[in-house]
Amino acid sequence: MQTVFGHTLHGWTDFPDNQLLRCQKHKEYEAGLLLNMPINGIYLDIGAHYGDSSLSLALYAKKNGRDDIQFLVFEPNSRKCRYIKNIAKLNKLPIKVHNICVGDVSGGYANAYGDWDSRLGCCAFIESNVGKIRTICLDDLKLENRENIIAHIDVEGWETKVLRGANNLITNMGTGSILIVECWSPEQSIERGFSNSPE
Repeated sequence: MQTVFGHTLHGWTDFPDNQLLRCQKHKEYEAGLLLNMPINGIYLDIGAHYGDSSLSLALYAKKNGRDDIQFLVFEPNSRKCRYIKNIAKLNKLPIKVHNICVGDVSGGYANAYGDWDSRLGCCAFIESNVGKIRTICLDDLKLENRENIIAHIDVEGWETKVLRGANNLITNMGTGSILIVECWSPEQSIERGFSNSPE
């Protein structure tokens, strides 16, 4: 299957709404940021879904001689994590996958909340004492390089939690670091079962 950059990503199964080809302008924007990163930069994909962003961008970086960039993927859905790992292995991409929920509590737990799209597996998570998915904060990551980071955060309503749990990381990021964060409108928030004034 072809990515938005025209590269063949082996092992990808086309989804009904063609996940791999979605958000072309956004992926092209992130690709430009990647190629301009200093050596040994880190790309964080928080809420990776099926990996359409991180897999496409890792392949793009590889094709452009940027094997130095480290890709760290965080996704609470174990099926999606297996999918990303398999494709990364088939394409020899330097992606490290973490099956965990990123928020503002370390050592906590979360459970899936709703199932907005059973076909693609889109859902949100809520904190729960009897949850099955572990939670961490980005501040807890042992990163070798905090100077040059691109963080892509798309976590279906947990964006503010992720940012609160990354206060130290954000404070110590280099001036070239970039946060890309999904932001809902009040209408989207209500439609997905949350407040009419998303944080």
